[in-house]
Amino acid sequence: TNSEAPIAEEKLVTYEQTAPETKSQSAETHFALAQAYATEGNSDRAIEEYKVVLMYDPKSALVHARLATEYIRKGMGSQAMES
Repeated sequence: TNSEAPIAEEKLVTYEQTAPETKSQSAETHFALAQAYATEGNSDRAIEEYKVVLMYDPKSALVHARLATEYIRKGMGSQAMES
């Protein structure tokens, strides 16, 4: 038997029951990570983190702009236009 499966399910249930404030803090944490990666010049990781933030706040103009900036840095103009 896979002993990790129940733990993963338990964590999912716990996450789904998390207070909105905690989810907001998580979005802020991912945004801060994205900014740090962008500052370091690590566009790949910054893009990953900005995408996570968009899962929390898909209409954020700021996050879309930052994501587009990272795509442009990578020379991926078509993705920048989509974000």
